[in-house]
Amino acid sequence: MNARCMSLVVLGTVLGILSVLVGCAPTAQNGLAKLTDVLGAAATSASLNTNAGAAAQPADEPNQAGDSEDGQTGEFEGEHQVGPDDPNDAEADDGASSLVLEAGASSAALQAEVKYEQETNGTSFDVKIVGGQPGASVDVTFAGQVLVSIPLDSLGAGRVELGSAPDDPSEQPLPADFPTLKAGDVLLVGDLSLTLAVGEENEQDQADDSENGQTGESDGEHQDGPETGNSDENGGASLLALEAEASSPALQAQVKYEQETNGTSFEVEIGGGQPGASVDVTFAGQVLVSIQLDSLGVGTVELGSAPDDSSEQPLPADFPALKAGDVLSVGDLTLTLAVDEED
Repeated sequence: MNARCMSLVVLGTVLGILSVLVGCAPTAQNGLAKLTDVLGAAATSASLNTNAGAAAQPADEPNQAGDSEDGQTGEFEGEHQVGPDDPNDAEADDGASSLVLEAGASSAALQAEVKYEQETNGTSFDVKIVGGQPGASVDVTFAGQVLVSIPLDSLGAGRVELGSAPDDPSEQPLPADFPTLKAGDVLLVGDLSLTLAVGEENEQDQADDSENGQTGESDGEHQDGPETGNSDENGGASLLALEAEASSPALQAQVKYEQETNGTSFEVEIGGGQPGASVDVTFAGQVLVSIQLDSLGVGTVELGSAPDDSSEQPLPADFPALKAGDVLSVGDLTLTLAVDEED
């Protein structure tokens, strides 16, 4: 059949359909109305379904975000996967302290401090001595065993640091037979008897552990080695600080003597004296220094074994090693040295 015949057939079919519709116009109109209602309802339903789907989408997004964050690892809600501890999280050199014991004692001839510490990375033992006989050697013993012998310098001071894992040039290896010490153990340092007790630092660590639910954590904690005393502004750690003062209607004087890891210092301040006069500071008949007073009767002198200030003079080589209880004379005043409580 050619294209011309096909066109005539289609045209005839269309004309036939139109004649039927014209003959049944009311019915066709009703059918069209019903068809419109059905199509409108379908459109409305489709719109509602679309809106409902859009509203449901945000509820699914958190789950998708959770899957993304978990990396589809199968973690359940509230579960946190923890891998092996990273050794780099721990400090390279400092261990966590599990026990700190310390003791101190003094006499007219000797002062000593001892600190024993057990840490996760080893054990340390630190002894400081001041006020001893210059050049002497002092034994530290426990239960008849000599733990270490400490030679004293020209000022009668000495110190030793032992460690099972030495990480500092000043620290010596802890002997293999070094005993495990505990609170209540009694050590002898020369003629001094020292009873070990739990250190304040250890008690504070335990209190921090309790506050943190015994997790061993403490805010801002930094584990240090044995204490070396209070550091002054020049970087030296104070081993011994003594002071004294006295006054009379004609003179006032104050003396301070300090032994530090970086040297010894001696300072005298005088006020209310005779203007222009010279006042001697003596000990055991030895004149330590003479102080020239100014026009107001005031004078000051600072001596140091390692002067680091233009106002500080060198400490004489024969300057004596002073200790608590020693008596100095400043002019007519008598001053008895005592431990400076602030240091």
